[in-house]
Order: sequence, then structure tokens, then C-alpha cells
Amino acid sequence: MSAITDRFNCPNKQKAREAIWRVFSNEKNPALAVGLMMPGSKRYELDVALARGFRPDNLYLVEKNAASLANLTRRSFGKPHPPRSHIYRAMLSDSVSRLSVTGIRLDVAHLDFCSHCEGGEMLSELRAFFESGILKPDGLVAVTWLSERETHISELVRDGLEFSVSSSFPGMSLADRGRHLRVYEAIGTKATILRVGQYQNTKTNNRMFFGIFKVEKTERIVQEAGLRSGTRRWQVQNAS
Repeated sequence: MSAITDRFNCPNKQKAREAIWRVFSNEKNPALAVGLMMPGSKRYELDVALARGFRPDNLYLVEKNAASLANLTRRSFGKPHPPRSHIYRAMLSDSVSRLSVTGIRLDVAHLDFCSHCEGGEMLSELRAFFESGILKPDGLVAVTWLSERETHISELVRDGLEFSVSSSFPGMSLADRGRHLRVYEAIGTKATILRVGQYQNTKTNNRMFFGIFKVEKTERIVQEAGLRSGTRRWQVQNAS
């Protein structure tokens, strides 16, 4: 199997998955929590969630690619797996729109945009997730995204000038600072940053960022958790 084919089998990415679901399991009751993930074609993240005590019947999977879903199903033969009705072959925005109509509300979600959509679609997909109302108050959301993927670099650089970065992100470009600001603003709700981090995918050599947020309210209001009054400056102080 080529490194590109199995780009999800990266030790650094696995550590990030484990960190995310560890926070989820510490903050919520895994046996009862309803969760969503975007696992791609492999069981790596699903197995992490199950090992943390989350139940297959309470998990929802989103993957737009039919071949990836088929591969995931093949690899899950004889293993714990969410019901077929909990698997959505669609973009995140379409999936949560359909889910919210059924009355499902999420306690936790990991929105991994590393392969789900093109760079220019990520922020609109992220906004659609929060605007859908599918997340419960005090729900937890982790967002993972790829460095240097967005378009309109000049605009991102300008936004990056307004983003104050902690020492946990050495060497971050102005464009990536702008991406962070855009991600936080796309969340658009009252949220607390529980953790932020970065890692290098050794399979693709891509730099990845992730953040874990506790969303206190689901209506769109002015963000706090480090937003300086009267400005658009975020200060990430609790990165680890």
C-alpha cells in the first residue's frame, strides 16, 4: 500500500485523534454521548472513539466519497460499526441538515476537513454545521484543517496581521494566522477553546492544525474565549 493511499495512517495524526477523543470522553459520558466524525476510508478514528467508550449506535459517520465508504464498510466486517442509517454519503452541510430534521442533536463532533472538501469550501461547510442547530448547548467540537490550503492568500495575510499567536505555533505564516482567525469566526458562537495544536502528517508532509471547542450557546453571537473587546484579535493562550 502506498503512503499516499494510507495517508490517514500517520502516528502524529493518530495522536491528535486520541487527544481529541480523550477530551470528549473526559467532558461527556461516552456511553450516552451522541457523536459525529468524518473518518475517511479507514477505521482509525472509529476505533479510537470506541476504545474511549463511545457506543456505535450513538455515532454518525459522514463521508462524501462512495469508494471511501465502501472501503470503510469492508474493513468493518465483523467489527463494531454504526448502523447503516447512521452513515451519510454527502457533504457535511447536507448531512447535518438531514440529521437535524430527524431531531438528532450532537454532544461531540470531530470535523476533519483534511480530505472532505476543497479549501475554498471548508469555511462555508463549518458555518453550515453551526447554523444547523445540530449541536447541543455545551457540545464539544474539534476542527482539523490543512495548512496552506485556502485561496485568496492576500486576504488571509491581511487577516493574519490581526491574529496574535502563542509560542505553541512557531513559524506560523501570516496566511495560516488568517486561516485560524477565519476558522474561529466561522464557528460564530459563544465558545471556549479547550485545546489547539498542530502536527506534521509524515505520510504527506502536510502541516495540520486542530482546535477543540466547547460551545456554550448555539445561537450566533460575538465570540469570546480570547476575543479582545472591540477588535477581531484572538489570543490563543492554552495551546498544547
